Amino acid sequence: MRSCPNCRQLTADTANFCHMCGGRMSVAPKPLPAADAPAADAPVADAPSAIGRKPMALWLLAALSLIVLIGAAVAFVFTL
Repeated sequence: MRSCPNCRQLTADTANFCHMCGGRMSVAPKPLPAADAPAADAPVADAPSAIGRKPMALWLLAALSLIVLIGAAVAFVFTL
């Protein structure tokens, strides 16, 4: 497994594109800013994982858009 240079999502070694953000895997990774890097002796807390949240948000946005479009179509039909 290797990390995506754009979103740091773990992706299969054979993948050409990241399955989370769609970024190319052959691009050199972006360097981390020095302020975000933890100190060597500082304890690192387990952060909650964001894996799977982006696709769910996209599905939610698509469903909400579909509901709005259907509502607009119904309102248009009843105004005729």
